[in-house]
Formats: sequence, C-alpha cells, structure tokens
Amino acid sequence: IRKVDKASDLSIPDMPGISFSDGLARLGGNLKLYKKLLSQFYSSNTGTVDNINTAISNGNDKAAIILAHTLKGVAANLGANQLAAICTDLETALKQGRIAKIEGLLAKFSTEFTIVMVGISTFEKALALPETKAHDKVNMTVDRALLRPLFVNMAKMLENGMVEAMEHISILEDHLSDAGVQKQFQELKQDLDMFDMDSALINLKSIAMALEISLYED
Repeated sequence: IRKVDKASDLSIPDMPGISFSDGLARLGGNLKLYKKLLSQFYSSNTGTVDNINTAISNGNDKAAIILAHTLKGVAANLGANQLAAICTDLETALKQGRIAKIEGLLAKFSTEFTIVMVGISTFEKALALPETKAHDKVNMTVDRALLRPLFVNMAKMLENGMVEAMEHISILEDHLSDAGVQKQFQELKQDLDMFDMDSALINLKSIAMALEISLYED
C-alpha cells in the first residue's frame, strides 16, 4: 500500500490487472491526472478487443499492429504491466506473421484486457470514496478486528461465485448498521439479488476501503 500524497492521506491498494503504485509513480504522484487517464482508457477502449480481432480476421495486420502498439504504451503508463507485456508479444507475433502464436496470444490478451477493465471499474468506485467520506459520515469507530474476517470471508465467497454469500450478507448487515456506509451496502445487496457477484465484490471492496479494513490475508 502506498501513500498517494500528504494532502489526501489516502492509501490505495493495487487492483486487478493494475499496479496503482507503478502507474501513479509514472505520473509523478498526480492522483487527479491518474484518475482522469484511467477513466479515459476505460471509455475509449471498450471495443478494442473486437477491433483487433476484426482487423486480424480481415487480414489487416497493419491495423492490428497499430492498435496493439498504442494500447501497449497506454497500459504501461497506467501500471497495467501484464497487459502491456501481452500487447508487446502480440505486436511482435503480428509483425512476424506467426499465425499459430497469434491465436494463443489473442486469448491471453482478451482475458487480461477484461481483468484490467474490471480493475479500472474497481478503482473508480474506490477512489470516489474519499470525496464522499465527509458527507457520508463514515463511522471509523467500528470494530475492525471483528469485521475484518467477515469481510475477508465474504470476498472469498464472491470471488468464487458462491451463493452462500446471500446468507452471509445478513451477518455483515447487523454489524454495519451504524457504520455510515448504508448506500454502498444497499448497492451490494442489490448486486447479490441480481446474482452479479463481480459488481458485489467491487462494492464490498469499496466499503472495506471506506472503513479502512484490509481484505488481504496476512
């Protein structure tokens, strides 16, 4: 965990597919700019995987190379190091015309790209919390020692798509009634009602961050 700056005093953990510390360091610790670039990356690359696949299917390797090369640079600057590495391999394979290798790399690329996009979505939810803490009046006197194992278990259930999370949520609710995170918790419950485990996990991480509860096991 890295302290972003003394003014915000905000601790930010790495998220799926992205090293926050690496990306922020490349921008000289400018959190505002980093958040903006993450948002721009997310909004401008929703069709990138399809665009690269279409270019390759149409025999337009040059266009696919340009797309991979561009994405490589942006991903590296944001701290999406694994995605940048795969883009490098894909770009090289395309230039060399190694068809068999390209097929395998496309699968890896699609998987890692999805992880990064989910990571950015997680970042945007988490980074929004410091701006709302004041008026949400988060109760920082909650018993973190008691809550932490409940949060960790809940996170594991959501990561594994376990329906037991539906039952576990009521236990958490009893302990969070006075924590000042009702809005996020209601969103979490709605996600579970829709069986959207990925979104529920994002909201759980947001709540944990607001209460300064680590979901990482010692």
